[in-house]
Formats: sequence, structure tokens, C-alpha cells
Amino acid sequence: MTYMTDDTKKFKRILDKFYREYDFKKRLLQDPVEFPHQYKNSRDIEASGFIASAFAYGKVELFKPVIKKILGAMGKSPYDFLLNFKVKKEGRLFSGIRYRFNESDDIVCLLYIMSRQFKKYGSIKKAFMRFYKKNDADMGASSLLSAG
Repeated sequence: MTYMTDDTKKFKRILDKFYREYDFKKRLLQDPVEFPHQYKNSRDIEASGFIASAFAYGKVELFKPVIKKILGAMGKSPYDFLLNFKVKKEGRLFSGIRYRFNESDDIVCLLYIMSRQFKKYGSIKKAFMRFYKKNDADMGASSLLSAG
């Protein structure tokens, strides 16, 4: 049983009230994490999240339409799209899409690299874990690595 002081209880009530009243759906619309939430399959969530994070810099109103165009061109499953991605065939789908200093060729390059990683490792996490060493001084005991 956890003991809580009166101050702790008061603080918990404040946080609980904030949590109940906070409009998460509205906030989600201002965050690139909106895009992975549109998918059910974990591979699509990972692929769309990685793409969204790659372009989530600057003003939300500027990068969201770009991410939407990229994911829209990929169809219902970003993961399946990337597994079957051919630069010469699907690369043209991204012609004219640009964001700040990223041109359409940069987008195609990112998708090509992701495609190669998914084909070789199955997921970004598996690619990362392939080279992760538990005793690496710069990684420590990351809770993300032990999850799922």
C-alpha cells in the first residue's frame, strides 16, 4: 500500500482533474503522432510514425499537409507499400512534394532506405536491435528496448 501525504493527494486530484478535462483528440490534431493513430497494424504504425517524425519540424500547418500527401500516396498500408517499393515505378508518386529543404528526391531516398530496412529486418525496431549491444555505454537500460 502506498502512503500519500495530504499535499500528494491534493496534487493528484489536480492532475486527475486536468487529465479528465484535457481534450486529447483536439491536441492530437496538432501533433504528428496523429498519423500513426490512423493505422491498426503495428508495422503501418511504425512506418507512418517514422515518416511523420522525419518531417515534423517547423510549423504544424506546414508539415502536416506534406506528411498527409506522402502517406496518401502510399495507400492503405505504408508498410506493404514499402515492402513492394520500386524507385522507378513508385518514385514518381512523390514528384512535386517538398517541404522546406527536402525535395521529392529526398523523400524517395528516405522511402527507399526504409524499404530496404523493412525487407531485410522486418521492422525498424528489429534493425535497431540487430546492432544493439546491452553493454554499450551510450544506450543504458532503455525502457523502449524491453517493451514489446
